[in-house]
Amino acid sequence: MDATEIPAAVGVCCFGHFIQGCEVAAFEDDFLWLSILTLGIVTSDQVIVESFTFAARAVTVTLAGVAPAFADRT
Repeated sequence: MDATEIPAAVGVCCFGHFIQGCEVAAFEDDFLWLSILTLGIVTSDQVIVESFTFAARAVTVTLAGVAPAFADRT
């Protein structure tokens, strides 16, 4: 953790934005992007993304060079 991340972590703890906060969304997107890279998913692959979700999920998958495949949970 560097000096720029500490205030964000303190803010999450102080204000209780553990669910659906902007810091949580940013963390999830970074984690998704790193997971795609770590798992060795290549451009010919697809990543399943829930169709009713925050648009950044599909954008993150696309920025990683992979095609999102939208699916419904029902």
